[in-house]
Amino acid sequence: SAAPGGTSDAVNTPAAAHAGPAAGTGQGPLFAAYTSLDDYTRAVARGRGPLPVFTGPRTDLLDGIALAEDVYSGLRTPEPRDTGVMTGGPLPAALNALIRPLARHWVNSPDDLPGTGSVLLVGEYAHLRADAVQHVLDAAHATGRPLSLLTGRDLHSLSWTAAKQYARVVPHAPVGVLSELDTAAPAPQADVWLGADDVHRLDVQQIALGRVWRRVLFHGNGKDDQLNLGRFTLCGASPAAPAPGMPGPRCAYGLGCTKPQDKLIPARGIRTAELVLANCFSGALAGHAMYDPKYLILLDALDGPAQTVIATLTACDGQRPENLAWLTAAEAGGSAALAMNHRLHDINPYPACAAAGVFTASEVPPGA
Repeated sequence: SAAPGGTSDAVNTPAAAHAGPAAGTGQGPLFAAYTSLDDYTRAVARGRGPLPVFTGPRTDLLDGIALAEDVYSGLRTPEPRDTGVMTGGPLPAALNALIRPLARHWVNSPDDLPGTGSVLLVGEYAHLRADAVQHVLDAAHATGRPLSLLTGRDLHSLSWTAAKQYARVVPHAPVGVLSELDTAAPAPQADVWLGADDVHRLDVQQIALGRVWRRVLFHGNGKDDQLNLGRFTLCGASPAAPAPGMPGPRCAYGLGCTKPQDKLIPARGIRTAELVLANCFSGALAGHAMYDPKYLILLDALDGPAQTVIATLTACDGQRPENLAWLTAAEAGGSAALAMNHRLHDINPYPACAAAGVFTASEVPPGA
């Protein structure tokens, strides 16, 4: 089917249409879940009240929606990307109506993308296969063009990710860095900084889950399913995904986790607008991941409150310079993923990081 067409007039539609009295005023929820596609379709068409999310049977998404009410305080219109492209089959018309304004123009195939301007790749995770879209990421990286993914583990997660793009983060939320590998002094741009010594002596779980963040970066060794932080680990196992059809980590075979069970930090539980998963393969494309998508930490994070998740596509050698590049991207008002890739270029001459989510919290001025 033809790709959705976008116009400049349509860019403001979803945020403006859902700016009813229940949305972000403290008098009602910002998001509303719908199990029925018909009810979801009517809610999108009605254009007032909370932002609709088509959760279907995915009751686990209700937890992420509830946490998101702490992270966002109203609506905003994200800056659209220049060109968007859908992967996979047609989406429900109502979901398409929320996604279409996120790019100014749409093309039918990744091969039709122009050679200039920012790019938005949209589709369920299984449709963002490396053999179909890796060349798009490589081309954007080579020319320094911002590229965003809009994805989720299934149609319902994609609907949730799309809805979050129209939410405005609460004011004055802190920026944090939690690193198992950075041994240098804290950087002044971070409100909360845990370095290599700190993660071995402090309760990282309480610090990570016990507050609302504007932006937070986790940095440690790991792979598809987890990011290590001393005694703790950021975990990507989903409680709702289907039984694995691919290999999984130890827990997939009833052998428990490599870390104590009470030290696990579910990625979907982090209350933040922007989440960075700075370990290897945290956002590997379909076809490149080691484990079943049930365990991919990027997908678990997208099921939570974060509207933007920056994850790594492959092995990544990022250290303190990349952490600082991420921090200072907020001051520059640019793409944090682009800044990190630029800083990594001397040792990782390929796109190491990608942003899932159109709106990047680093674009918000302090106190916004």
